[in-house]
Amino acid sequence: MTSSAPGATIEIPPLPTGVSLLQVYSTFLRFMYQSTSGFFEETTPGGSNIWQRLEPHATLVFAVPNGWDLVQQNILKQAALMAGIVRSEDDAALRMEFVTESEASVQYILRKSSIIPWLREGSTFAVVDAGGSTVDSTVFKCLAMSPKMILKMVGISKCMQAGGVFVDRSARVMLKEKLKGSDYGDEITVTDMVSEFERKAKRLFNGTSDSNIIQFGSRRDNDRNFGIIQGKITLNRLEVAGIFEDTIRSIVNSCMELLKGQNVKNLILVGGFGESPYLRNRLKADLGPQGVEVTIAEEPLKKAAAEGSSSWYLQQLLGNKVAPFTLGVESTLPFDQNRRDHRERRARAYIADDGSTRIRDAYLALIEKDASLESGAEIILKAKTSFEQQPENLKDFGREIYVFDGELKPNWTRDAKGNLLHNMRHLCTVTADLSPLWPLSNMAEGQPGFKYWLLEYELVISLIGTKMAARIRWKKEGKVALGPIHVIRDF
Repeated sequence: MTSSAPGATIEIPPLPTGVSLLQVYSTFLRFMYQSTSGFFEETTPGGSNIWQRLEPHATLVFAVPNGWDLVQQNILKQAALMAGIVRSEDDAALRMEFVTESEASVQYILRKSSIIPWLREGSTFAVVDAGGSTVDSTVFKCLAMSPKMILKMVGISKCMQAGGVFVDRSARVMLKEKLKGSDYGDEITVTDMVSEFERKAKRLFNGTSDSNIIQFGSRRDNDRNFGIIQGKITLNRLEVAGIFEDTIRSIVNSCMELLKGQNVKNLILVGGFGESPYLRNRLKADLGPQGVEVTIAEEPLKKAAAEGSSSWYLQQLLGNKVAPFTLGVESTLPFDQNRRDHRERRARAYIADDGSTRIRDAYLALIEKDASLESGAEIILKAKTSFEQQPENLKDFGREIYVFDGELKPNWTRDAKGNLLHNMRHLCTVTADLSPLWPLSNMAEGQPGFKYWLLEYELVISLIGTKMAARIRWKKEGKVALGPIHVIRDF
């Protein structure tokens, strides 16, 4: 038995035998996508031709709960692939974008509110997204407003199960108790009452009305001993406030905890349950004495996540992309006895396939931190890899990418003992099946007595829309071939 108190888990019936969560998401996404395409084609002049022309390149933006991470995002990518919305894993990596519901809501309220004078570079504010089943609370700091708004999450966001559905549960408990012994206390009738309460009384209640009518039946439905007259039951102010109390108290307490120690003077309230006048009034009453002003949009909040996510994506396309870290590859250098750093790393030296002495762990930066990149920008590393014998297995050929989070670009990835430097981390391995190049690998001559095989290719880093991606590129018989795309996270 699941408790109706906020913070309890939502009672979810088990999936039918043989039906996976992935299938549920896939079916839902397919339905949504087909409904969208059908509506567009039917309501837009020339819609069918426009859809067919643009759909393969359309970006899919998902507004997701604050607590979701790469695990949930990957499930959505797999579901989109299963639904036929994207064509491959590469296509999903390039065309699927994810934004938290809180950040999407900020974008929405900025578009729908005439003015928010307090929002400027350096300001800190909170966003409370009160939805049907969960409430997400986050503190943001505005790092920039132009050419696009850049927000940074401050601390850890809070996600709790205390949305509007818990008010409905509380209403059911109260009505069943109130109607105990009445002919109208059965499950079906109470369900009808709760549905009508959710549709009207719950949405209109502001904490002051003494008469809150629930119309659930016909004129023939009467039981005056229990306050039922002509298919209506009336709840007084205290009864309705009691229905809301546990849920709202949990939300207020969560906000108080979130704001503790933060210099926050403004809170943006969004989400479907955020339209409740009573929730708004209680937040203003409880947070106002703390010096926190509650801001709401001037239009319905239910669309905040959907419309706000579109605005968020368009904002990302404005201006250039600034590199948040230095990105590069590990390489080798000719060993130079005259250089102190080479001598310190003598243990990392080796005899290369061409007979020369080289030293490992050199850091070759391809993109430096804070570099400004335009959409479509492409950085190309013309690379060579040598082999002592002609390579026979190039199916899983790969090149490692490392990023440096510090300020000054280092010359090395590792210290003299081979350990990664502080602030240096391995980001990903860019792979490709270079088997077709096996017949094209060339024998080369190095120092006397040394012959080796040489493989030439390019490592391409490119900014595609809002995504920074890496892939290996090579030529075969004059034609360009490409390995799979690796999207660089956190860029």
